[in-house]
Amino acid sequence: MFTWCLIPLMSEAQVNFTFTYPEPSMGPANLLNAGDAIATARRSAIASAAAKYASAFANYDANVVVEAIGYSSPGSGTLASAGTYFVSGNPGFGEAETTRKKIVSNGTVDRTGSSADAILYVNFGKNWEFDHDATVSGTEFDWHSVIYHEFTHMVGFASGIQTDGGTNARDLFENTTNGNWAAFDKFLTDSSMTASVFTDFNLNTGVYESLLSGPSAGLYFNSTDEGLLPLYSPASYAAGSSGSHLDTSFTGQMMRPFIPQGVQGAREFSDEEMAILKDIGYTDILQINAVPEPKHVVLGLGGIAFIAVLARRRILRNREN
Repeated sequence: MFTWCLIPLMSEAQVNFTFTYPEPSMGPANLLNAGDAIATARRSAIASAAAKYASAFANYDANVVVEAIGYSSPGSGTLASAGTYFVSGNPGFGEAETTRKKIVSNGTVDRTGSSADAILYVNFGKNWEFDHDATVSGTEFDWHSVIYHEFTHMVGFASGIQTDGGTNARDLFENTTNGNWAAFDKFLTDSSMTASVFTDFNLNTGVYESLLSGPSAGLYFNSTDEGLLPLYSPASYAAGSSGSHLDTSFTGQMMRPFIPQGVQGAREFSDEEMAILKDIGYTDILQINAVPEPKHVVLGLGGIAFIAVLARRRILRNREN
């Protein structure tokens, strides 16, 4: 005779972000490899924020390998940038994305093997407030909101379309037909849903480039739950920002393209951001730092070669006054 019971199993976030610290092939050395106490503290700050962010993925099980590179550029308007790697030979929407595909498949689809899934750049020339519970002063930037922003790009809140200043639109492998697009791209449209950005897996370059130079004719994300959501598509193309952020008409959302000094930025997903994440495949997404519902387990008593190409890095900028 068998006895069955349901036992609630509470667990920590199952998605784990593991970091490596490669040296760039060009430019200055990776500050995260300095070997001193500052580098150690910076590594710890990245890992701590990533662990908090991973709580949103407590219903998934995957290990995501991230290359983390630190640099210093105090005069730059860029705070940080991040992207996932794409793997060629997987045409369609979202099939080539390594990070998103690994998470939504619960680790069963690993397109990069022992190589990294994603990359993160952080500008340590800025004045950061690393303490999650501290007040952000007028000269500081909110570390956690920025890292959460970058990791949201990393997991798929970003277009896979590259362009040269608003022209020559194509995928990351130079294709316009039968391309390797991001899951995000499937939902791109115009304000009236009459312009076709894609025909099957083929990019209508003229349509896309005209919408990328909005804002009146700009890009929109056609969300299943939230309807048409305007994306950042200013008249002057902004490399690394256009087409991969919510529009500036939104206030306070994590995925706006700018964050000012001296404010605590968003550390939770807005309804619009949650809807987009669900549309691109995260149907079991949670709020960041939310306690997951109990999981139940039934107990019974008895007897590939690839070419990895980095998606155009999505850049979070601070607005210079």
